[in-house]
Amino acid sequence: MHRDNFRFSFFVILLEAIKITGIQCGFPAEIPHGGYQLLNGTVGYLSRVFYSCDEGYELIGRAQLMCDIDERWNGPPPRCEGICTVSIIAHQLCHQIHIYECKNLI
Repeated sequence: MHRDNFRFSFFVILLEAIKITGIQCGFPAEIPHGGYQLLNGTVGYLSRVFYSCDEGYELIGRAQLMCDIDERWNGPPPRCEGICTVSIIAHQLCHQIHIYECKNLI
């Protein structure tokens, strides 16, 4: 009896897998000052994409998305923002000068 249940479950899972293999999300969105890598080389159901930013930029949002059953990536693409740094220089009269350096804010 258990063996029959196992076989039935196996075939149901197999049929579901066959049905969903046609699901495609299309290529992920390009992001300015960054890029993506398809982690398993496809854009089909359960495929994953990993986003990263160019040097001088930081990633805002989720770095990894997955192709969902509704044929869409499971979230919006992240964005890359330029990194700003603040340097404080002590002036000779005990005043402070703040220097802001923002790279790549295009």
